[in-house]
Amino acid sequence: MNKGILANRKERFIINRQESYMDISTGGGPGTSAGAHIIDKAKRVNLNPSLLYEAVIDLSSEGLITANCINLAAGILLDDLGFPVYFFETITKESLKGILASIAKGIYFKENKGILHSWVADIDFDLTQDSNVQRIRIATEDTRDRMERVLDKMLAGHRREYYYNPEKSYYTYVFRPETVNDYPDSDFAESRFLFNRNQNFTAIPRLTRNRYEKFLAQVSEHVTPFVEVFNLSDIGEIRFMFNSDFERPQLPVLRKLFADHGLTITRAYWEPYYTETRVPTSICSLYVLVSCPEIRKLR
Repeated sequence: MNKGILANRKERFIINRQESYMDISTGGGPGTSAGAHIIDKAKRVNLNPSLLYEAVIDLSSEGLITANCINLAAGILLDDLGFPVYFFETITKESLKGILASIAKGIYFKENKGILHSWVADIDFDLTQDSNVQRIRIATEDTRDRMERVLDKMLAGHRREYYYNPEKSYYTYVFRPETVNDYPDSDFAESRFLFNRNQNFTAIPRLTRNRYEKFLAQVSEHVTPFVEVFNLSDIGEIRFMFNSDFERPQLPVLRKLFADHGLTITRAYWEPYYTETRVPTSICSLYVLVSCPEIRKLR
């Protein structure tokens, strides 16, 4: 059977199946069915609808989680956690099932909408993409500080990502187990960055790699701390890049520093690189919303 026809049938099936299970607001707007909204959002973030279909059906057939909760979890995953497109482009079915199941178990209903419990910080699981293992932690406003205290000693030297949704107050952390100190000096002859060991150019595009390599070269040339500020006017954000060699993660301090000026960090990335001293050191990229007068002055 033609693959395009099969994919279309799967789309129609998941939409029909979801509509038969659900009558819950998904935020898709008037006249938008739950299933259609989820499929449309999956396409926009480059998540294969067939993969989503298979994951939802597999979880439903196991009978441990209701179809409503699975579909609501899909909506939260696609809409509310702030994951980048590459996350969905590279996710496997088993990993997708794992994150959907974890989110679904932390849902409760408020004003006819599914939202995450405040204890959702207990969502903690491994996500495997190809040969790369990632750990994900999700927190709400109530559990963010407690979770960051738990993660405090676990993050230095690791590749990690942070996402914040101001509308839902969900905080998502992704970090990988390996560090620069896990590998010999010779492994960093071509590039000093830990990400160079991952040759998946979907997850880490060549343009992104080149930006970090160029910035590291600039950092090496400066005697004083070097900070780059770049206006991303097309997406309404400002990017700050700087060198980070703190013993403990400084995100809580940075978040408060920006918040004191009315600014919100929506995402951040730490990319560790090799140094002769072997002190955990990373290039950090912080993205701040351009939504207030103070930061518009930078534009």
